[in-house]
Amino acid sequence: MLKRIFILLILSIFATGMVQANVKTIKTEVQSEIRPSYPFPDFLSTGPYVWYENAENQPLRGHMYRLATFTVDSSHRVYLEKVIFGIDGCCLEIVNYRELMITEADLITLFPQNRGKFGFKLLSWRSANSFIFTSYGGQYILTDIDTDNPKIAETTDDE
Repeated sequence: MLKRIFILLILSIFATGMVQANVKTIKTEVQSEIRPSYPFPDFLSTGPYVWYENAENQPLRGHMYRLATFTVDSSHRVYLEKVIFGIDGCCLEIVNYRELMITEADLITLFPQNRGKFGFKLLSWRSANSFIFTSYGGQYILTDIDTDNPKIAETTDDE
């Protein structure tokens, strides 16, 4: 019985097209000042909206995460923002602004087999709380982006 459950679990992992191993925590650095605007982002992407009712019978509100990359003096930076909003996307407010510490040194430490140039590329948002990207010669999934310690794992998903 346990053998069948194990086999079904393995098959379900392969059936999803995503195999994760060596799930690690990636460092983030909360920014003391929230950037009011983006003069020249290299890339800006918005994840899926999450809608919810306010407990005090306020209008429908929600949140989303935004991913932004910048290149400054050959330094590559990746930022993650939590943005809240009201009805129909009204009244956007950035409530959390963190730098994802996705550096070559960090990724080589976590995944030493991957070598290459920075080349950060968002492949897809998997949910409001996770996305798949490529960088430094590897393909990764970042999950739990709503926490101070998101999880990163190498993935073989080709989407």
